[in-house]
Amino acid sequence: GGLLLVPTYFQEVRGESTLHAGLLVAPQGIGAMLTMPLVGRLSDRMPIGRIVPVGIGVVCVGIFLLAHVGAGTPYWQIMGTLFLIGLGMGCVTMPLFTSAMRALKPHQVARGSTLLNINQQIASSVGVALMSVILTSHLKDADLALPAIAAQRDPAVAQQLGPRGMMEGLSQAASAFGTTFWVALALVAFALIPALMLPRRPESHHVRVVGEDDEQAGEPVMVH
Repeated sequence: GGLLLVPTYFQEVRGESTLHAGLLVAPQGIGAMLTMPLVGRLSDRMPIGRIVPVGIGVVCVGIFLLAHVGAGTPYWQIMGTLFLIGLGMGCVTMPLFTSAMRALKPHQVARGSTLLNINQQIASSVGVALMSVILTSHLKDADLALPAIAAQRDPAVAQQLGPRGMMEGLSQAASAFGTTFWVALALVAFALIPALMLPRRPESHHVRVVGEDDEQAGEPVMVH
């Protein structure tokens, strides 16, 4: 859900277009793209209980930095923070999915993969809804935040507010985003609890032969 906040911040507080906002969050995807293949190989040699908590910790550091964002925070600083978050996310998603799939029998892979994706989609939807409600509530509590956001697209409103009102309103809007990032940080930090319960000892890998005794044995099907 916190991922929704960054492009929204670029559009509402910094007045960027939808295209530019999307391009500005690209470093996050680049960071995940770099770590996912490396961590995928590393998870074959190291227990995920030693990888995932590190990834979540890196994400927490990134969100902590975003919680201090202001109306004039340099773009390079925000993009560097997004790159850091992407690195951490790559250390979380790939080992978790790989470990979950490894624990299933061949005929269970299709159902297990589908269940993982359903859980991820539902949780993402809940997170987006939660962050949106919190952000909207804080924007409404600020006197000049919403008018300043509207003034970036309406010269008449900008003229009514004046330069000082615009500056104060955008500062209030950035503060609302920062407060919402604190909530996102708390939720991600809470995820460290189950992450620390993941296996921390090397798993025994062996080749499992599918025989007639396996119920509904067949070729595994990946559903993503």
